[in-house]
Amino acid sequence: MLTYDDAPEIRQLADKYNLQFKTIPMKTTLHFEKNEIIISDNFSWWT
Repeated sequence: MLTYDDAPEIRQLADKYNLQFKTIPMKTTLHFEKNEIIISDNFSWWT
């Protein structure tokens, strides 16, 4: 499992390697809100 910026290129790579991803809200060090994605090969732990 890893997190990464939510960018079209990253989503395409995840699809290419059959990895699942979910969008999550994050806060930067300056407290701005942005979306990132969690990439994993198995989300059975996600509830």
